This record gives sequence, C-alpha cells and structure tokens, in this order.
Amino acid sequence: MTANYENSCNLVTASDLNFGHIDNLAKGVTRSTTVNPSCSLNTTWNVGSDQSLNYDGTSRRMRNGTDYIDYKLYQNAT
Repeated sequence: MTANYENSCNLVTASDLNFGHIDNLAKGVTRSTTVNPSCSLNTTWNVGSDQSLNYDGTSRRMRNGTDYIDYKLYQNAT
C-alpha cells in the first residue's frame, strides 16, 4: 500500500484587522489579529502580505472615496 500527498497548507482562520474608530490621525494606533494555517507534517510555511491595493510606491494605504490613511504592518517574531 502506498500514499502520496503534496506538501500544502490551508488557511484555517484569519481574523479581520479592525482599527476601530479613529478621530486623530496624528496618534498611532496598535491593533493585532491572528492568522492560523494548517499544514501537512514537516511542511515549511510562510505567511506574508503584499503592498496592498492602494499602495502609492512608499506606503500602504486604506481608501475611502478620495481620502487615504497610511498604515504599517508588523509581524510578531513568534
């Protein structure tokens, strides 16, 4: 008997990153979220992010109509 499988991962959960109501853009806001992948045994995995839909060449940005808010993402070392 034999079995073959590909090293693969599935995204089990990924919670939205909600910055909440912000009324002062000069003040930094810190929020966190969790991403949980499920991978085959001994599969090396990596979670990453692209530059975002509204990237302007230097900053990730969220857009509402013609208004933009810059934001940064950081990954916990663990």
